[in-house]
Amino acid sequence: MIFQVGLAHAGTTSLNSALNILGYRSCHHSIYGKRLRYIIGENIEAGNKPFDNCANYNAFCDFAGNQFIPEIDKAYPDAKFIMTVRDYNDIVKTIEARRGYELQLGDKKSLQYKFNSLQMIREYFADRPYKLLEINITKGDHWNPICAFLGKEIPDHIFPHNNKGK
Repeated sequence: MIFQVGLAHAGTTSLNSALNILGYRSCHHSIYGKRLRYIIGENIEAGNKPFDNCANYNAFCDFAGNQFIPEIDKAYPDAKFIMTVRDYNDIVKTIEARRGYELQLGDKKSLQYKFNSLQMIREYFADRPYKLLEINITKGDHWNPICAFLGKEIPDHIFPHNNKGK
């Protein structure tokens, strides 16, 4: 199984499409009309694996579940994690453009907390670097690092750029 961790607005939709091109059954954000992070929480509370009953998907992107990484890692020991990153100011600009207004201090503090969580993810996998790939899709990390990490051949397909800003 493949899990995208890290930040939203950092190429998650593009990575989701890329994983589908590579032959994974990748789910982005929600399933059955419900956000994946709620499904994960409900499954863990019920004593199930975090992604039980997720319609045979084997890759998950933008599930807003960085806090569940230890549980996911334990439940799926052969899983790989792809951490998408992006420049803070670029993410702020993207969010503001999509919302149509300037982010307030509370929103910026929440976003900064998410940025700080990236270091926690790096530290969690520090002794197992083979389990975590850190990429910046907006800076050109495309097929080469992803395919090398997953042991896949580079497809004869242009890397997808979904939701690309102007």
